[in-house]
Amino acid sequence: MHFYGTVVGVIFISIDDNEQADLKILCDSIFMPSNFCGQFIWRKKSGGGQTDRYFVTEHEYILVYQATNKFCWKDIQIEKSRKNYKYQDEKGSYNLIKLEKWGSSAHKEDRPSMYFPIKNPDGEDFYPVAPDGKAGRWRVGVKKMQTLIKDNLIEWKNGIPYEKDYYSETEVKTKTQKSRSILYNVGETGDGSNLLTNIFREKDVFQNPKPLSLIKELISHNSANYILDFFSGSGTTLHATMQLNAEDGGNRQCILITNNENNICENITYKRNQLVINGYTDLNNEEVPGLTKNNLRYYRTGFVGRSRSMQNMRKLVNLATDMLCIKENLYTEQNTFGGQKTYKNVFRYFDDGKKQMLIIYREEAIDELVDIIYDMNIPQPIKVYVFSPSEDPWEGSFDDVSDKVELCALPQAIYNTYRRILPKKKDAVVMPEEDALASTQEDKDLFDGMLNFEYDEEA
Repeated sequence: MHFYGTVVGVIFISIDDNEQADLKILCDSIFMPSNFCGQFIWRKKSGGGQTDRYFVTEHEYILVYQATNKFCWKDIQIEKSRKNYKYQDEKGSYNLIKLEKWGSSAHKEDRPSMYFPIKNPDGEDFYPVAPDGKAGRWRVGVKKMQTLIKDNLIEWKNGIPYEKDYYSETEVKTKTQKSRSILYNVGETGDGSNLLTNIFREKDVFQNPKPLSLIKELISHNSANYILDFFSGSGTTLHATMQLNAEDGGNRQCILITNNENNICENITYKRNQLVINGYTDLNNEEVPGLTKNNLRYYRTGFVGRSRSMQNMRKLVNLATDMLCIKENLYTEQNTFGGQKTYKNVFRYFDDGKKQMLIIYREEAIDELVDIIYDMNIPQPIKVYVFSPSEDPWEGSFDDVSDKVELCALPQAIYNTYRRILPKKKDAVVMPEEDALASTQEDKDLFDGMLNFEYDEEA
């Protein structure tokens, strides 16, 4: 498990206390201790547990690692309540905030420059005192303090100075707070089980599913457009993503990965989110509206051989179409291109009104397609993936339309990706005569199952 490329994001890993210590050591070795943001303690249940050996274990841990220090965690926005502004004068309602620093780093030696006297109402010097009675420090520096004094924004109560914070009808009435490391009110395991029971109208669908509110809490604090869950279980992460998008107008996309053990993907993960999109009737016979502004696509993967024969390369390109759709986030296929009918094994064309993608499987079609592109009036270059036995995407053939296309040679781009992520191994050299005599059954076994494409789409 590694962060690849220019990822600016975060990974959440949930674990119980049996393996938390070992997992922390392992993750530090993979992601580096400097990328450790902290860990949440999630209260997963509030009852039961009397069969536990020593203590009732009510919690799990969620380790948080960032890919780079550019990752940003959004603080909580708290609405300011007018009832907290309980004091009143001619200027309006106000609250009092203690000027002496409290909590951590509250001593003089922590910030010596913020240890200085101000005049109390009797004209005497007053120095800040820490909660433990030792020399303390102010919350603000000298310049800020002088401004507060000048603007008459300091009030003394019981010999202690406070800053006057006025309520404003025009200013933004929210303040930020950092997230707490202990998660109390974001759902329990039982909530996840109850939700699945309502969706499927049967009990014990899946053991210990994460509650929807927990996943929403985790993904709501960053602006990530892509969310990946590679141990997807019952599919809560996708459900939470769609629900959060519906609530805040977001455009997040979610990818789930599962090994389909005991057919969990077909029977639970996929079916659950299909019902969530279409809507369902719960156990109380109440209709739950669907999250209809979503698309759900389901892929199966398989193995691809490394031998680079011409026959294998062509098959790899033909089978890679769905991966290209994922990469470009473009799934709307057209039956024609510039008036020319498309052919599945020759070329295919995708256009969603915002961007375009042309996949050319047979190089013999290039000249005719170039003529079509030449006569087209397009707002932006077409992404063109073209079969080539080398790294050259037939650039010379596209000279006349070079300003209208963005070329990429296949399958070389795929092989380059494999090289980055797979163990190093020399490519097998296949002689032309061996290529021509390749066993049809062997080729079928080699490529069967790679990205067999199934999806259910709801507008």
